[in-house]
Amino acid sequence: MASSRRDDHRTSSRHFNIGLRPAVETLGFTTFVKMLFDEAPNISLASRFFKRSELSSLLAKSEIDFAIDVDQPVPADILKKPFGSEPLRVYARRDHPLQETGIDLERYLGCDHILVSPRRYGRGPEDVVLDAAKRSRRIKVHCQHPITAWSMIAESDMICTLFPSEVRPFKAAHDHLQFDFPLPSQTQDLSLFWHRACASDPASVWLLDFAKRYFDMNNGVFDDR
Repeated sequence: MASSRRDDHRTSSRHFNIGLRPAVETLGFTTFVKMLFDEAPNISLASRFFKRSELSSLLAKSEIDFAIDVDQPVPADILKKPFGSEPLRVYARRDHPLQETGIDLERYLGCDHILVSPRRYGRGPEDVVLDAAKRSRRIKVHCQHPITAWSMIAESDMICTLFPSEVRPFKAAHDHLQFDFPLPSQTQDLSLFWHRACASDPASVWLLDFAKRYFDMNNGVFDDR
C-alpha cells in the first residue's frame, strides 16, 4: 500500500500552481515541465506571477503550491531550500574595444550602459554597489528584459551587467564577451519556498521532492543546456 501511494503521481490528474516571476521562468521552465510530465504525465500546472510582498500569504492560502525566487526572509510557517549563488557579470559584443583592453572600474564607468529592470524607476544591483563606492555609471538605455539588452549589445558599444542565469536561455544567439564585475558585489541566490502544511499532502510532498531533485541536479536554476 505504501508503494502504491508513492506512485500515485503517475496516475494523478492534480493541478499545481507554481509561483514564478518572469525572470525566473525564463531559466529553462521548458525542461522542468518536460521532466515533470515524464514522471506524472496526467497532471497539469500553471506558472503564476506573484508580488514578493504576497509570497507568504499565497503559500499559506494554497493559491500557489510552491515558489522559486531570489532568497528573502520569510515567517516561520514558510520553509525554504536555498540553492547556489551566482555573481554579477559584465557583457559586451565580441569585437568591443574591451576585448583588447580588458575591464577595470574606470573602463567600466567609461562605457554607455544598458540597465535591465522591469521596475519603472528601477536600478540594478550593480548600482547599489557603485553607490556604496561613491561612483555612478552612465545609463544610456533602460529596458525591461535581458533578451532585449542581449540584442542591443550585439549592435552597439553599450555594455550590460547581469547575472549569468538571466542570459543562459538565449546566450547562443550572440557569443558576447563576459567579464567579472569590477567591484566586489552581491550574489544572486535562488530558493524554493513552500508552506509547512504541505507535509500533510502526499501530492505536494511528491512535487516538492521532484523540485528539490531537479534543482539539485541543475545547480539551483532551471537549465535548458
